[in-house]
Formats: sequence, C-alpha cells, structure tokens
Amino acid sequence: MRILIYAVLLGISSSLSAADTAPPICDNNAPDAERCIEKREKWFEARLNSTYRQITAILDKPRGAYASNFPEIKKALIASQRTWIAYRKAALDFEDRMQVNAPPIDRHVHLRLLSVDLTERRVKELGDILQGMQRIAASST
Repeated sequence: MRILIYAVLLGISSSLSAADTAPPICDNNAPDAERCIEKREKWFEARLNSTYRQITAILDKPRGAYASNFPEIKKALIASQRTWIAYRKAALDFEDRMQVNAPPIDRHVHLRLLSVDLTERRVKELGDILQGMQRIAASST
C-alpha cells in the first residue's frame, strides 16, 4: 500500500494538457514586468488550486480495487500540500534575507519570480498526480 501511495504522489507524466491556456510570458526587463509577473503568479495559483481540487474530488469518490486506500492517499496528499506550502514560505523567507542589500524593487520582483517558479513546479507535480489518479479511477470503472 505504501508503494501505491508513493507511486501516486510521484506521478510520471506531464501535468498540463494542450487544451489549457498558457500562462503569460513576461519580459522581466519591460516596464510592465511586475504586472505581468503578478498575472503569471495568479495563473499558476489558480492552476494549483484547480488541480488540487480535481485530485481531491477523485479521492472523495473511492471506487475499484484501490478504493480502500483512497482515504489514506488523501491524508498523504493533504500532508504533502501543507508541507509544500510551508516549504514555499520558508524558501521565500530565506531568499528575502539573502536579498537584504538589493534595491527594494529588485528584491520584490526576485521574490515574486521565485514564488512563480516554485508554484509552477508544484503545479506540474500535482498534474502528474492527477493523471495517475485519473488512470486509477478509469481502470476501476
């Protein structure tokens, strides 16, 4: 059972389908860079929340051979997400301290770019998990 949880949480394939709209592409040197980065940050946050909700929706409707494991998998997913949120906050706090001598605007932009990067990676991880869960759900119908 631990192997199943580990396999589901790791996932294997890519997260975003071709049907998804792409996040904004920002030129970090352009005058409107900060506004673009904010849009990109919101896009990935929305994608993160949507993907997480899709996974929990599958886990809320246990079926098939793995149904008895879904509550344990959901607990592991929740713990994983909470740990990731704490990690992102700690990583940003660390970077903020490392950038103490940078000009305030550069520091702010740097931290937002890091936040976007971390969130983008988590979206991919959750997308991989979602695809694994969809395969499990489809094979048990």
